Amino acid sequence: MKILFICRSNAGRSQTAEAFFKSDTKEHKASSAGLDVRSTKNVGMPPDKRVTAVMKRYYGIDISKWKRKQVTQSMLRSFDKVVVLMPLEERRKYLPDYFRKFYKKIVFWDIVDLRDTKSANARKERAEKIRLLVKQLIDEPE
Repeated sequence: MKILFICRSNAGRSQTAEAFFKSDTKEHKASSAGLDVRSTKNVGMPPDKRVTAVMKRYYGIDISKWKRKQVTQSMLRSFDKVVVLMPLEERRKYLPDYFRKFYKKIVFWDIVDLRDTKSANARKERAEKIRLLVKQLIDEPE
């Protein structure tokens, strides 16, 4: 199975989910991307430093060399399942109309954006929530 994790800027939520997924299974493939990476001129930039610090410190996973990617329709077509890590109000603002044709393979996880939060504890709690959801995803029958 090939999974694509998506959030707004591919700086934290989707990168965290991809990291846990790759750490927890070698049987399946995963990648991540963002909906608004290109417009913020962050394509190719590393994930948020606060997120990489939490992942390294608490989980021993180094994502500091990973690069942000902009989601494309061809990416959506090439994955078996797409997981969007955004609350409803954020999805309404950022999900492009073309996502409708992929709804059969999309799963939505209500994971908030913490870009304006300074709390490392909030990032760790969010990572734990993502980690549990990733474990459930891996354990689901195909």
